[in-house]
Amino acid sequence: MLTSCDHGCPEGILQAHGFAISDMVELVHAGLATASAERVIAGSRTMEVARVRITAAGRRVLEKAQR
Repeated sequence: MLTSCDHGCPEGILQAHGFAISDMVELVHAGLATASAERVIAGSRTMEVARVRITAAGRRVLEKAQR
């Protein structure tokens, strides 16, 4: 899923697709993904969300797994 998101995916979208926060944390700790906080304005509300992006190392692991 992360490979198809050029600018990363918000954590809420990943959760909606069945990813647990603990899974995302493991990917970040393993260096396979990064997470950054972003402010988003929805109507009159401002909220902070995490955007998760795959790293080059994560892409390499996926490429090896697909062989």
